[in-house]
Amino acid sequence: MSAALPNEPVSGSTQPEPPEGVGPGTPQPVPTPQIQPRQVSVFLNGEAQRVPADLNLESLLRYLGHQPRLVVVEYNGAILPRTLWADQTVGESDVLEVVTIVGGGS
Repeated sequence: MSAALPNEPVSGSTQPEPPEGVGPGTPQPVPTPQIQPRQVSVFLNGEAQRVPADLNLESLLRYLGHQPRLVVVEYNGAILPRTLWADQTVGESDVLEVVTIVGGGS
């Protein structure tokens, strides 16, 4: 029977060689926790939805895929004028009804 070469696994061995400098006594790096963006729950057209925190109403509409100029928004029970959307921060448990304006006719 021949002897194994220094860098070859011994026949029948299933353990891969650790990288150089890594062994039982070598400290391992600690994984960095992923920071999740803060979110809030809102009710949008009757359904609970998680959205990024600290968005104003105009930014939230864009985030949700709406074109702000084509919608009307009821915010916590009142129609909110478009001029106030940029200053209105959406918060936890806010209730929004978003209605899309559709043109047409003959």
